Amino acid sequence: MKSILTCLSILFFVVLSAQSSPELKKCRDDKNYECTEKLIKEFIQKEKNPLKLAQYYSNLGATVRRMNKYDEALTYYNKAIEYDNLYVFPYVNRGYLYYNMNKLDESLADYNKALKLEPNNDKVLVNRAKLYDKQEKYDLAIKDLEKATKINPKSLEAHSILAFVKKHQGKVDEALEDFNNLIIQYPNDAILYNNRADILNTQKNFVEALKDANKSIELDSKYSTAYVTKGEILQNQNNKKEACENFTKAIALGFDKNKIENAIKDCK
Repeated sequence: MKSILTCLSILFFVVLSAQSSPELKKCRDDKNYECTEKLIKEFIQKEKNPLKLAQYYSNLGATVRRMNKYDEALTYYNKAIEYDNLYVFPYVNRGYLYYNMNKLDESLADYNKALKLEPNNDKVLVNRAKLYDKQEKYDLAIKDLEKATKINPKSLEAHSILAFVKKHQGKVDEALEDFNNLIIQYPNDAILYNNRADILNTQKNFVEALKDANKSIELDSKYSTAYVTKGEILQNQNNKKEACENFTKAIALGFDKNKIENAIKDCK
């Protein structure tokens, strides 16, 4: 199974003054998406300004997408674009949604539209690079990532995705070295430990891979992808019981089970 790109899930969520209530902040910080959804819907009911409504609907789409409600998210993104078709965020978020639905042509069209509106948006370039990587168009991915790192040299996402592209090109040792260096710079980033665990797992260095997966979970116990990675490592060690426990935990935290359907087919 091709590894899941875990460096990035950039969903643009704009914090507006009306949305900056302590209650909403707590809901978001706690990753309580049901609470977040409820509060944003309350703001929408009170709002008349079409530009703010576009922002609210984009935020609402990003929230329900995290709950794997893809059809609802698509409806909200479309609504945001209806209110303001020059607002970049819903195009980016809808592009990411299409990516997860494996509708790559639609995803690319939205990313291209977003970059037409904001040509130097490094985060959108990173998202498009992720799509190109999935299509195995590695040269195009690297071109976008190099541009993104020129715009924002400190972009952790761009450097992380670039390392993964190298892995997918077969440059596994080079990718591992990149993650080693990134972890030195960002020693408390759960995603980086998870990504290095994925590479170590590919190299069949299961002991070190498991250490990194556990470190990722230690740093962020709600990071669902780390449980998937840990489950894959445990599967490779023929520890089916604990592997299934980790896959179940990932799904409970919101990971889309369709992405790991082959891994969980023997779990009961």
